[in-house]
Amino acid sequence: YPVARMALLSIIQNNPNQPAYLDSLVFLYFSSGMPVQTISLGRQRLEKNPDNNLLAEVVAVAEEAAGFLKEALERFEQLDKRNSTPLRKYKIASLQYRLKRFAECQGTVNKIMSDPSADTTVIQIGYPDGSYQNVKLKAASLNVLGMAAFDLNQLEDAEALYQAALQLDKDFLQPKINLSAINEIKNQKKQEGNNSDSSSKSENNPKSPSGKK
Repeated sequence: YPVARMALLSIIQNNPNQPAYLDSLVFLYFSSGMPVQTISLGRQRLEKNPDNNLLAEVVAVAEEAAGFLKEALERFEQLDKRNSTPLRKYKIASLQYRLKRFAECQGTVNKIMSDPSADTTVIQIGYPDGSYQNVKLKAASLNVLGMAAFDLNQLEDAEALYQAALQLDKDFLQPKINLSAINEIKNQKKQEGNNSDSSSKSENNPKSPSGKK
């Protein structure tokens, strides 16, 4: 990619009035894993050509990767208004969750769940260890909603949503991990309750002094 970038930059220098080369450079930056450069040049190009959906999508993905979550969400929402797809709505729901806009997230997930075209849609989920898993989109959407409920400390709702996700895709690893976290919290609370009961019993039934006078 570095050689390709240098060659393209040379072409642009010799052909400054050819915007197609600049668009190609945006895509090359993106393919090279350079989100900051993708955003910088991509935004400039979108000012000139705001209806370029492919360019806008690339910039939105780069904005998300660079941590510009609000900007990425706004761009994906604009794209969804032009051409709505279940995958795009999932991206919107995920960003709404990350921005803690939980009510909006629920509304977006509800739209996904009511969309028949989402029944057969599959999405790739990444994990911290670098592995990936292809899962059903509706299962992934319920998992996102479960995480929102978990963050709101609505553990019963979160548990039900994770279980619903597994009913749609029994091999989906993420809700299994999330359910384990809930079980750990339940066990911890149970243990704390047992300790509290034991302490109360000890206080109510003090031992008689063992020493004799």
